[in-house]
Amino acid sequence: MSSIFLSIISFLESLASRLLLRYDLGVDSLQDTVLTLICTILRDTNPRFCDLGWMHVLSPKFLDPLAAKRVPVINLHPALPRQYDGIDAIKRAYDDYHRGKLEHDKTGIMIHYVISEVDRGEPIVVREIQCKTPETLEELKTRMHLEENQLIIEGAAMAISNLWKERSKCS
Repeated sequence: MSSIFLSIISFLESLASRLLLRYDLGVDSLQDTVLTLICTILRDTNPRFCDLGWMHVLSPKFLDPLAAKRVPVINLHPALPRQYDGIDAIKRAYDDYHRGKLEHDKTGIMIHYVISEVDRGEPIVVREIQCKTPETLEELKTRMHLEENQLIIEGAAMAISNLWKERSKCS
């Protein structure tokens, strides 16, 4: 099985140094960067899995070529499905818990397939996390990060298993 790990910041910095560009130049420069990144991922004639966690919104321009090659992209999001999409999810759940507005006093973590709508892809695996009193925001973040370390392995394994099942049906 082929696998590629690319940190977007190190990838962009590497690309920038090669092309004498800065990765923060704006949308036009980033479009070229996205195309280069897609080519890097798809250079394998039969890519199998793409696992990204870049804190970056991926557009259809990036996702569509991967979907066409049936290369799944997964993400870890520190919230339950359909709750607290986007950034600062843990803080927003923590604040709602302390306001008495967090459903069942639980937040969570999900590994999901990436689609162009932020944090709205189909969940692969979900873990609920019970909020506690007294607990600081930093303590909740620490507890969640410990769970994330285990869940990303579980989610990646499930995504790979799903991919193998799908590809065996098509063979």
